[in-house]
Amino acid sequence: MRCSVFIHIVAVVALWQSALGFAQENVTLEKVYRELKVAEARNEERFIGLDKRFEQIDKRFEQIDKRFEQIDKRLDQVDKRISDLTQFLWILSGIFTAMMVAMMGLLFWDRSTIVEKSVQESVNRVKDGMADKDTNERILAVLRELAKTDSAVADVLRKANVL
Repeated sequence: MRCSVFIHIVAVVALWQSALGFAQENVTLEKVYRELKVAEARNEERFIGLDKRFEQIDKRFEQIDKRFEQIDKRLDQVDKRISDLTQFLWILSGIFTAMMVAMMGLLFWDRSTIVEKSVQESVNRVKDGMADKDTNERILAVLRELAKTDSAVADVLRKANVL
């Protein structure tokens, strides 16, 4: 559409100049037609140049689109790496939690077994001390002798039904 409007304008200008030219020199329609053809050829060359420029611009836009696609692929790769790292951190925290729970369980189990052993040893020591009747008889004999001279010790032994 631009081309036809431009050609019409050029034709009108050429006709106007040719009308003025009739007054000054002998202008024929063939001359006007040749001038119009030359002007049309120049315009056609301009439009071909513009078309080439638009094609170059289209190629540049295609290159930019390719670059954006490459950037999108890179961002997708980075996103995948980040999600893999996040998953790895979750796995590590799960392993750490499991280790801590196992350690706490081991501590409580070990503590209960140590307490049981110490109680058992204490009971065994008490039983061993009571089993030695000879030592108990000697202590009672000494306390009875002491009770003969000390009335407070005698009262305590009477209350315990030992005297």
